[in-house]
Amino acid sequence: MKNILSIKNLRKTYHTKNDEIVAVENFSYDFKEGNIIAIVGPSGCGKSTILNIIGNLINKSDGELIFNDDCKIGYMLQEDCLFPFRTIIKNCLLGLEIKKEISSKNINYANQLLKKYGLYDFKNKYPNTLSGGMKQRVALIRTLVCNPNLILLDEPFSAIDYQTRLLLSDDIYKIIKEENKTAILITHNIEEAVALADNIIVLSNRPSKIKNIYTINLFDKSIPSINRRDKNFNYYCDLIWKDIDFNV
Repeated sequence: MKNILSIKNLRKTYHTKNDEIVAVENFSYDFKEGNIIAIVGPSGCGKSTILNIIGNLINKSDGELIFNDDCKIGYMLQEDCLFPFRTIIKNCLLGLEIKKEISSKNINYANQLLKKYGLYDFKNKYPNTLSGGMKQRVALIRTLVCNPNLILLDEPFSAIDYQTRLLLSDDIYKIIKEENKTAILITHNIEEAVALADNIIVLSNRPSKIKNIYTINLFDKSIPSINRRDKNFNYYCDLIWKDIDFNV
């Protein structure tokens, strides 16, 4: 399995009027194609900072990011960010419009994804007719339509209720795996990370460093709702819980 992204000795500092704050220090990791990698750690430790550097939303202070030659990034935010005045299909095509890449092939692909994931009947409706989970699925389809092979997920379930969160994690897991994507997931929820991820990076308190890395070996790896019932599920949750320093 080859790397889609290698990060070497990443460092990020923020400068204030009187001080320098080190947010991330000496972060190194090889992200393998086809995996879901979760990054967990205490609040404010730099999880989203790392994701934003990967997504080229902020600059690194030092270190190296080596992307696979064909690496194309998609970013799914905490909120669905759907435009209420655009239909579902037009929301799905927004990224392509911005990039001036609308074509009959891309429109057909968007329709195929809507059909595959149970949203085709809503394609000409507006976001206010959808549930929170459906809106997040549309947001992921909007990301997929641009055909990225690396998807950045920044707390994608944080804005929805617990029951919908469980159902949506199954949906997003299946979509990522069926579409053969690589994903980096930021989450505060340890159980969510163990249920979804192939590998979990545990970060220390700020300045953020890698404290531990886990490969999640379950007896019968499946969708997150089934993984939560696996014999090894609580074992990994307990290990990671003990690793995280919540005294920020």
